Amino acid sequence: MARTATSYAIARHDVARWTARSENHASMQAARRLGFQAWCTQLAVRLPDQGLS
Repeated sequence: MARTATSYAIARHDVARWTARSENHASMQAARRLGFQAWCTQLAVRLPDQGLS
């Protein structure tokens, strides 16, 4: 299914994007098998409550 979705995205939009958390090893492996390369990383930081609310 992922291969079909990737092919469709490229044919229709000239680009395909795969989004997965880096800890999701199965998804990252599937992306590599389909030819995707790492492009960016998201970073989430939880700040301590400063009692401002």
